[in-house]
Amino acid sequence: MRLVGSCCRPGRVRVVDACRVPKMIGNLLLLVGSTCAARVASLSGHDSTAWVSTSPCQGSAANATACNLKVYEAAASSAASLNADVVLFPEAYGLAQITDSFEPFMSPLGAQPCSSANALAPQQRTLACAAARNNITIAASVFARFANGTKRILELVYNSRGVVIASYSKWVLVPVAETHFAEAGPFAPTTFELAGMRWGIVICYEGIYPEMPWGAQCLPLNPLLSSQGLRVHGAGLTDRLIEVGAMSPWRLIGSLVGWLIEAGATSQ
Repeated sequence: MRLVGSCCRPGRVRVVDACRVPKMIGNLLLLVGSTCAARVASLSGHDSTAWVSTSPCQGSAANATACNLKVYEAAASSAASLNADVVLFPEAYGLAQITDSFEPFMSPLGAQPCSSANALAPQQRTLACAAARNNITIAASVFARFANGTKRILELVYNSRGVVIASYSKWVLVPVAETHFAEAGPFAPTTFELAGMRWGIVICYEGIYPEMPWGAQCLPLNPLLSSQGLRVHGAGLTDRLIEVGAMSPWRLIGSLVGWLIEAGATSQ
């Protein structure tokens, strides 16, 4: 577990020292935040493919996703034990495969997936239950395939009661790597309220587009995938809190490029 900063108000980020994490989580969870408006935890360093050679997780994408969900549940519990207000999870690659792990719908705003008996969206249901059980807000990404065949990369935010309070479809897809299986969502900068502040939603390198944080005071970023397959690392853009209110678009882009270079160096 490593404490790496907090969102106090636009224009200020505090950096604090490292601490230990329970052995069951290892280095998977970073805690971003200390004494300010909101304490933000982040799952990082999780290899979503680590389960494929171990029973009972081997054999199908569904089994692997179920095992990854157990990691997410443990991470949410660990974050809650550190008094975090919100925990951020990686882009959907950290949870599921792009082959047959698509959920058939996106839970609407105001829905409580944990109270639903619908077994068609186990990822959304499990995440909502984890939020309610641990009294913590969860922001997590899933792959979805809608009734018309459209596939999208989604981000959903569940409040501490497991209610969906924000949803977002990834707008900027990685050429070829993502455009071959998914469609971009509409341009729709999205925010949600937490601890008296407006938080924006971006997925992966969408953060380099200065128009994405419109309306937000804080912008927590999903961890990137490193070059080592589907492994989410703790460097680079890993859930840095960008000081949206104090950072010009050019400074924002420059900072993100620098973090990307750092990420590339640490993922070799």
